Amino acid sequence: MTRSAIGRIVLAAAIIAVCLAGFPGAGLAQSATTAAEQGAPGGERRPVFVAGPWRVAVVAAVRQGAIPAVGLLSEAGNEWVLIVADVTNQAPDAASLAVPDLALLPEGGGDPGTFAPNATPRSAAQLGTDPDVSNAVAFAAGETRRLTTVYQIPATFGAPVLTLTQTGLPLATALQAPADLTALPQVVPPPPVEQAAVAQVLDGSRIKLSLPGGHTRTVRLSGVAAPTGSACFAKEATQRLTALAGDTVWLEPGDGSDGNGYVWAAGDSGRVLVNRQLIADGAASLAPSDHGRFADWMAAAQRSAQRQQLGLWGACVAARGTTAQAPSDAAPAAPPATADACAGAMGWALATAPRLQRATTVLQEFKNYDYADPTLPATLRQHAAEFADLADAKRAMNVPAALARSNEDLAAGFAAWSDAYDLAAQGLDDDSAAEINLAVEKANAANDLISRASDEFKSAARDCGFDV
Repeated sequence: MTRSAIGRIVLAAAIIAVCLAGFPGAGLAQSATTAAEQGAPGGERRPVFVAGPWRVAVVAAVRQGAIPAVGLLSEAGNEWVLIVADVTNQAPDAASLAVPDLALLPEGGGDPGTFAPNATPRSAAQLGTDPDVSNAVAFAAGETRRLTTVYQIPATFGAPVLTLTQTGLPLATALQAPADLTALPQVVPPPPVEQAAVAQVLDGSRIKLSLPGGHTRTVRLSGVAAPTGSACFAKEATQRLTALAGDTVWLEPGDGSDGNGYVWAAGDSGRVLVNRQLIADGAASLAPSDHGRFADWMAAAQRSAQRQQLGLWGACVAARGTTAQAPSDAAPAAPPATADACAGAMGWALATAPRLQRATTVLQEFKNYDYADPTLPATLRQHAAEFADLADAKRAMNVPAALARSNEDLAAGFAAWSDAYDLAAQGLDDDSAAEINLAVEKANAANDLISRASDEFKSAARDCGFDV
C-alpha cells in the first residue's frame, strides 16, 4: 500500500524537476555560459582571473561523480572536479608556479577541496597537458602553458571557487559550459596590451589615453558602471580611478568592437586590473549586461564589496537606498530599486545554477527507485540530508534585497523537500499510509514554494533587462 502510494511523490518530483530545469537562474547562468564558450579577442578562453603575475584562463571544468574520459571512477559521497586552464606568466622575468597552489574552495567559506596528487598527473597525461606537479612548473616571461588540476570534494561541497594567493574565480559559469575533454581547443595566449600615458580621467569609468604615435583615445572601462555628475559617490569614483591609473597604464582590448577596454596599472606584485579594482573598492558597480572574460571575477569582487558595504554600497545603497548610475553618455540607468536587483542578479544566478542542477538530479532519481528494495528508506534519508544542505547553502548566500524573497522561497522549497523525503522514508519503515500522505503534502508545498521563487526571480530579472 505505502510503496504504491509513494508514486504520488514521484509525480510531484517529476513536476518540480521540470520547473527547476527551467528556473530563470539556470537560464541566466546559461546566457553567461554561451559567452564563456566563445574565445575572447586573440582566442583566449574564458572565464579569466589574475593573481599576482599569473593569468589563469579556464578552458574546461567538470564536476561529476566519475569522469570516464580520464579514468576517474565514482566514490560514494564524493565528486571529482577537474580543471583545465591556460596559465600565463605576465611578469617580466621567468617564474615558477606550484600547481597545488591552485586551490578549490566552496563559495561562502568552508574546508577546501582535496588536491589529488595522483589523479592530477594521470589526468594531465591523458589530456596531453603538463603532467609535472611534483615540482614547481617553470614559466618563461610571457609564456602560456596548459595545466590540469584535479580535486576531490564531498557531494555537499558548495559552489567551487578556484583560488590562487588572495583572489579567486567562481567556477559556476565554467562548470555550466559543455566540456569535451577529448577535443580541447589549442593553447592561445592572452591578447596583447599597449602601453599608454594617462592624459585625463573623465569620470569613474572613462579615461583619455595618449597612445604611441601621438594618438589619443577615450576608453570606457569594460564591465564598469560608475556614478557620474551629481550622483552619490561620483566624485569619489573619479578620484579612485585617478589614483589607480597613475601616469602610465596598459590597455587590453575589450570583448567587442565598441571601443571599451581593460586597463592595467602597475602594482606591488604584478599589474592590477583597474576595472576590477574599482568594483572591489566599491567605487563602481558591475555593468549588469557584462559577460566579458573577467565578468565572473569582477562579480565576486562586487559581492565582497557589498558584504563589507565599501564605497558606494555603504555611502549610497545602505544609507540612502540608491545605487550607482551608469555614465551619462551610456544607456539610461535603471531606477534605483531595479539597479540594486541588477547588481547581484547574475552573480546569484551563477551561484544558484549548480544547486538547481543537483536538486534536479536527485528528484529525477525517483523514477529509478525499486520500491521493493529494503534499503530505499536509507536512500531517501540521504537525499533528505542533501536537500537540507541545499537549503542551508541558499540561506547562507549574500543576496541583494530585491532577490531576498526569491532566495528564501527557494531555500524553503528545498527544506520542504527534505521533510518530504524524511517522511517518505519513515512511512516506508512504518508501513504508514498517513506518513506517506504527509510526505505528499510536503512535496506539493515544496513545489509551490519553488514555483513562486521562480516567478519572483523572473520578474526581477526582467526588470534588469535579462531575457528569461
